[in-house]
Amino acid sequence: MARNERHVVKNPESGWDIKKPHAERASSHVGTKAEAILRARKICKNEGAECIIHGENGRFRNYNSYGKYPFSSRDGEEGSYRGMITRLHKFFNFIWSNLPTISGKH
Repeated sequence: MARNERHVVKNPESGWDIKKPHAERASSHVGTKAEAILRARKICKNEGAECIIHGENGRFRNYNSYGKYPFSSRDGEEGSYRGMITRLHKFFNFIWSNLPTISGKH
């Protein structure tokens, strides 16, 4: 089953598009990247989807998870290295809290 995603991509003619993967037509078109990101995040939150933001060159820039993948880069405002450390910390806390107790020590 395909992941539920929306991509924010530069429109070759003007503005920015919000598209599903492999879609020919955009589900939304706006003038600025900031507007596209806000609209894509709103759509993704409503649908529990993954929001993938691309730069002007088409390369991947950021990823926000509003679906079943709990560890996203939404904390990227802290900087890429610090954001990565924060995500790893959340991940290991999640794993640790879900481990079965081993010999009564937990």
